Amino acid sequence: MQEFSVPVIHVVKPDDNVTDDVFANENRPDAAGFKRKVNGAWTPVTWREFAGQVRGLAAGQLTPTLKLRRYVIMQQYANQIAALYGDRAS
Repeated sequence: MQEFSVPVIHVVKPDDNVTDDVFANENRPDAAGFKRKVNGAWTPVTWREFAGQVRGLAAGQLTPTLKLRRYVIMQQYANQIAALYGDRAS
């Protein structure tokens, strides 16, 4: 495998966080931060919309898809979860 390198264009500081850009750009309500593929089409996601999603997940609010995934995992690994956490698993 051929290896190559490029000059550093940004140095990450020890106190930097992956969400810094999200919240720094949140006040630009119409600016698209990235695009997400939905039903085969690339749809823009604004910084404000994404910041709301990040806050929702941080607050423990789960989408229906994540709730279903959590349920499936809880069912598939019920014995292992119970062994690790005992009564606190529910």
